[in-house]
Amino acid sequence: MSTKLEKLIAAYEAESASLTAELEECVAEMDYGRAHLFSKALRHVNQQLQTLCNLQDKWHDEKDFLAHSIRFWEERASAEEEYLGRYPTERIAEEKKKLAELQQASAQKTQPGHCVRTVLSSLLAGEITGCTLVFHDSNRLICTIRLARKTLILTVPEVRRHQDSYTLKKRHIKCFKRLGFRLFDDKDKLMLFVPYTSPEDVRAVQGILARITFDILNFKEFTGESYIKYYP
Repeated sequence: MSTKLEKLIAAYEAESASLTAELEECVAEMDYGRAHLFSKALRHVNQQLQTLCNLQDKWHDEKDFLAHSIRFWEERASAEEEYLGRYPTERIAEEKKKLAELQQASAQKTQPGHCVRTVLSSLLAGEITGCTLVFHDSNRLICTIRLARKTLILTVPEVRRHQDSYTLKKRHIKCFKRLGFRLFDDKDKLMLFVPYTSPEDVRAVQGILARITFDILNFKEFTGESYIKYYP
């Protein structure tokens, strides 16, 4: 696991805890105006924290859901709600087994393939002329990436079709624009132009693609649908 990622997660966890304490204090003092502001900030921090945790562990959401479910059924079992019979005990055992399997899978070392970084580095070195990151093959949701002189051009095509089929919604477009994308070709393409001359630029573009995958789009839907292809 990246040490930088660990530190970033720790920083966001500390910020989340601090905002939670501030929120609880405002509610106790019935200062609902400030409480609303802290609640909004906390929601944003927790969204970012969830994104980072999923970068760290792709099973994070599933494990978090199972942990909450186990606590829920343990409370039901301790309340001795007789009408539930043995169901809570059986449910707890089943979900603890699933959680243990996911924890074991998370603990296994994975090869640091960094496929996207490798391809982006190949672009910088002039070894390839372009690539396409396929987010969702069935819906043809893609991002083409090509280098023109010292500028990398990222393009998400067929925006109107994706809007018509609700693959991309208004909120998605707004999020793309926050990353610096702009609409072109009668609002049918989202395009981003970024400098591309150094390894630092590679990391910056990799960060943009990670934001698209984890913050803007639902990466959970990409299983079996996403891949990257490049051109010599």
